[in-house]
Amino acid sequence: PPYDELLNPDETSRSYSSVYSNDNIGAGHARSMLNSDQAWSAAVLNYEQYMTIDAGSLVSVVGIATQGRLGRNQRVTSYRIEYSTTGDNYTAVNGTFAGNSDSNTIVYNFLPTPVLARHVRIVPLSWHGYISMRAGLVVTFSRRRHHLCHHILLHLRLYLRLHLRHRRCHFAQESK
Repeated sequence: PPYDELLNPDETSRSYSSVYSNDNIGAGHARSMLNSDQAWSAAVLNYEQYMTIDAGSLVSVVGIATQGRLGRNQRVTSYRIEYSTTGDNYTAVNGTFAGNSDSNTIVYNFLPTPVLARHVRIVPLSWHGYISMRAGLVVTFSRRRHHLCHHILLHLRLYLRLHLRHRRCHFAQESK
């Protein structure tokens, strides 16, 4: 069976539709990593706001982890998810996901089926106090893929040992 990992990319791997006070990424209202000192807070309250997380490479996304804004009674209470392999065209995941009921508890929501994506967009649909959130991705790695990589490495080592042994024998014959 697969195993899951929480992926919490740094602030430079995140982008937003808007940021309160136009703060720079990684400062003020543009700090959306899980357990960060604040949160992402949108500049305006409407249904066109979103946070995009760049996983850095294609991953199998199985869920989303969210928190509200630290130290304030602000949080996203429901959202939808979109994903992309390139960051250009996004596909919506079916369904609406429950957000947070407080500012600090991490809430995990799992997708109906895993999606292969590099970019994941979280689109708030409802909020309490203000559109503010911190988030990360739940990704999965197949044990089968892990075992396949291990198998390939074993064969590569064997090949290199045989190749080096053959070269040593060939070198010994030439030097006679």
